[in-house]
Amino acid sequence: MAATAFASEVRSKGKLDVPAGMPLMVVSTDPIVQRVLSEDIAAARRTAGHDSKTLTLTVTLNQRTLRPGVSLDDVSPGDPGTAELLRAAGARAPELADTGTSRIDPYAAMAEIQNRSASETASQEFDRMSGYSQLPGFFSEYDPKRFRHSGSRDGDDIYDSAIVARAVLSDGRGELAVAAVTHPGEDPREVRKLIAEKIANALLH
Repeated sequence: MAATAFASEVRSKGKLDVPAGMPLMVVSTDPIVQRVLSEDIAAARRTAGHDSKTLTLTVTLNQRTLRPGVSLDDVSPGDPGTAELLRAAGARAPELADTGTSRIDPYAAMAEIQNRSASETASQEFDRMSGYSQLPGFFSEYDPKRFRHSGSRDGDDIYDSAIVARAVLSDGRGELAVAAVTHPGEDPREVRKLIAEKIANALLH
């Protein structure tokens, strides 16, 4: 697996068996994966023509924060083998089969946050951790999607997130599972691009 500029690593299993020169079309549940794969197919001059047989690649993608209580079925429904891929990609606590009884050390969580935002003042940090920084009208960065009445965020700044994609050919001759683990502070959009490129390499080479 080639190294990337991110801490995240991409792991895959399976194979896409595509005849050389076969025209291709991609359908994905994720717009980033759709765009990257479509561009790679076009660059390889493998786009579908009007009078030619075409293979369709369907790619489904699921992303979940690995907080306590998340099970493997939440991350990758119906595929227990994904656990091995995620561990190889660097998955860390909570375990994928966590029942929700474990809790992250609050002091360790605070230390991680301070390391990523050392320039914050004490009052800014308090506001962010308490949820006040997400109240409408108080700060310009208010995002209603991230505000929760409990005053906490969705866990992305503490826990890793798993991104799992499954690519299937319409003729049944190939299937590929791709997994990555994003760490707090990483941009999941960039990781999705890496996943798309991994699928493209399997599809076109």
